[in-house]
Amino acid sequence: MYVRTPRMRVPAVSVTSQHAAALPPLRGEQARQYLEAHHPYDWQEMLAFPKHVDIDTINTCNARCRMCGIDFDRRKVTRMTDQLFDKIVAELAEHRTQVDRVGLAVNSEPLMDRGLAGKIAKLKQAGIRCASIITNASLLTPQRSEELLGAGLDQTYISIDSLDPSTYEEIRRGLVFEEAYRNACQFVGLKQRLRPAGTVRIAMVQLKENHDEAEAFVRHWMPLLGPRDEVVVTRGFNWGVARNVVARSPSDDEEHNRVPCISLWTSFVVDVDGQVRMCCADPEGKTLLGDLRQDSITDIWRGQKLARARQLHFDGRRREIAMCDGCPVWSTTKHALKHRGVDQT
Repeated sequence: MYVRTPRMRVPAVSVTSQHAAALPPLRGEQARQYLEAHHPYDWQEMLAFPKHVDIDTINTCNARCRMCGIDFDRRKVTRMTDQLFDKIVAELAEHRTQVDRVGLAVNSEPLMDRGLAGKIAKLKQAGIRCASIITNASLLTPQRSEELLGAGLDQTYISIDSLDPSTYEEIRRGLVFEEAYRNACQFVGLKQRLRPAGTVRIAMVQLKENHDEAEAFVRHWMPLLGPRDEVVVTRGFNWGVARNVVARSPSDDEEHNRVPCISLWTSFVVDVDGQVRMCCADPEGKTLLGDLRQDSITDIWRGQKLARARQLHFDGRRREIAMCDGCPVWSTTKHALKHRGVDQT
């Protein structure tokens, strides 16, 4: 793996696309300095066990979003077995002081799993400090909301994408704007009453259909959110090599290829069948690291496959991994806008 050399100070600044191509990739100690600047964790702590674990407990969705890189119509609907989920939770419990967050959604709509609240309860009973989901809110009825919050849900990301019903329904095909918007608003109110220490993030992916809505979107949501909540506008992105959602330029690719991906040192992604993917932007499982039906999280996290990927990123050679070449999914500049909510008390 990487051998440490004398430390050099590297400014933790972002580089604009027009200048990125002229600058060489960060390598060795410079790459490490970049990673340390963007992570609040000790280096050895990151290498010991993942800080963020994301699990798909079901592999389907009730929407067919325009920017999604997943062909749900080709998938056979599968739900993670209780035996496998319990095995994962048991290992997470052993490392609960090292894990910052466990998410029960990667490439799916988690509320399609009717047993979601029970799984959140198991995570909290195991001592996991933050249990989270990402949802389109179409199924986030008041009853489901109370179940989830009562089970201990700490962090909820809700994707809305537009406040214009026709634009929303063009982007999030198969969903009804009024239902998702009403559920989102009701959830925000319930969270503030039932679990005020939790957080909500209302998110919009910026595409050509909604590119002029960002400022209005933020202004609309901020007064509705509490001081711990966020509203975020994220730039559209391509799913590694899975799908072209937005146009890519060589300068953009060079900007992202210049730095190591922060995800490789903190994030662990588990598919519904227990297979572990290198990244959440790999819905087809083209970069498998192991299988939790036979392996442990610890062994995969410290294993040779992930070590090799990290080394390529350290050496400024991330383009040699097809799905990492020019990928902005974990870029520190992917947010176009990000604001905290306002205190309503």
